Amino acid sequence: MKRFACILLLLFSTLPAYAQRITASLSGDVSDPSGAAVPNAAVHITNTGTSEVFSQTTDQGGRFLAPVLPPGHYDLSVEAPGFKHLERKDLVLNVDQSASLKLTMELGKAAETVEVTGDAPLLETESSALGQVVNNKSIVDLPLNQRNPFSLILLVPGVTGSSSAINNGLAFNVNGGRQGTTQVLLDGVPSAPPNDSFNALAIFPSVDAVQEFKVQTSGYSAEFGVSGGGIINLLYKSESNQFHGSAYDFLRNSVMDANDFFSNRQGVSLASFKRNQFGFSLGGPVEIPKAYNGRNRTFFFADYEGLRQRAGHDGFDHCADASRAERRLLAGEDDGRQAGYDFRSDDHQAGKWRLRSPGVRRQPDSLWPD
Repeated sequence: MKRFACILLLLFSTLPAYAQRITASLSGDVSDPSGAAVPNAAVHITNTGTSEVFSQTTDQGGRFLAPVLPPGHYDLSVEAPGFKHLERKDLVLNVDQSASLKLTMELGKAAETVEVTGDAPLLETESSALGQVVNNKSIVDLPLNQRNPFSLILLVPGVTGSSSAINNGLAFNVNGGRQGTTQVLLDGVPSAPPNDSFNALAIFPSVDAVQEFKVQTSGYSAEFGVSGGGIINLLYKSESNQFHGSAYDFLRNSVMDANDFFSNRQGVSLASFKRNQFGFSLGGPVEIPKAYNGRNRTFFFADYEGLRQRAGHDGFDHCADASRAERRLLAGEDDGRQAGYDFRSDDHQAGKWRLRSPGVRRQPDSLWPD
């Protein structure tokens, strides 16, 4: 048994360990009105979504650090003997953010409270990484073709190209890096595995399931790897004491679409197009009546999205006459396709060509009949 346990330990010790950061941190300096440090002050950081409290104590220099905080909204309070109770409301911490605060306590009784509102935004002085956070409001409110949240990376300075809902949809450049070399993390897990010489998207999260994501373009920490361009760090929605969810069905069709000029000229009608994207999301505390109350302790979140798309294809082309096409092909003046030959899928291995009849209209995506 011991030998078997040792073998398992050796096997798992050879696996790569990923330490990508999906949390945030908050540090601060607490001082009195003269600027002197306030040691041994009690700092309480409360997550307003889950009511979870993270407690710290300032050191002799008046500093505190909460290194692992789930991204979200927080309230902060500071207590120390001989000083008024200090509160700061609605601090917003984003994914992979290292924020810092400077807090000044006023002399007075502990029963008195000083509430700081409308203060300056949190500064990120602990990291030299450049990037931008795309928050949930932007993800939900901005229009997205095919509801692909990765399309919003183009809002970040230094990012060019496009993003599509297919497995090689990383067709964008970050600060001049090659397409397909950006690393995509979903809750810290790599989701763009290498495919030959580039990374390919493997999972496309639903818009209603995404809390936020951060695009790091340069100067990011060594904990992030497998990237020749940037880092996309996406965070799913998670715990909350309030039940929240959505249900939707987005319809796109061709009723109001205009036909192509050349199709109109040839009398070809507009092809039909219908797309439905539908689904739901639901999250909140786990509650079992008369058995278990998961508020402040146990939470869940689930989502589903389906896609149904029906599209027709109308097209036409004209071919040269057979004798002229054959002469050009034999003379090596074209490869057969321009001369009016179809390369049949069932004859691909044999390398057989077949001539199309001149001047015949066909469906471009269908096999040419014998």
